[in-house]
Amino acid sequence: MNQTKPLAKMTGAGLALLLLITGLAMVSMGVYAGFFRLSGYEKTTAIVVALEEKDGSDHNNRVYTPTVTYTADGTEYTEVLETYVREETLGTEIKILYDPANPSEISVDTPGASIYLVLVGAALCAVSVYRTVGKKK
Repeated sequence: MNQTKPLAKMTGAGLALLLLITGLAMVSMGVYAGFFRLSGYEKTTAIVVALEEKDGSDHNNRVYTPTVTYTADGTEYTEVLETYVREETLGTEIKILYDPANPSEISVDTPGASIYLVLVGAALCAVSVYRTVGKKK
């Protein structure tokens, strides 16, 4: 009969390995998202022209998907930006990135999530190494 330990009871080398693999995966995703996926994209400013309420928003904490208008290479585009904003952003300017080969491909110009993934992943790797090396002393 094959018995496996529940994750909550995992200790020692198994836990250290799990933390290391998870940390490396997070660092890899953060580096890819922040540095490679958007490399070659151009910066511009967009104006939030419409908001669509996100499904599942509650009455006290509503979030919206913005539609933005921006100019790329002399042509004006209107696209839905895949992020969430609050209602007060309607009519405001935001920084975006667009793909010069396909200007309708846009992303918010913020490295926040990528940096978060790299930092948390690196912390998990450090904890894994500490758990492994620290116990040998």
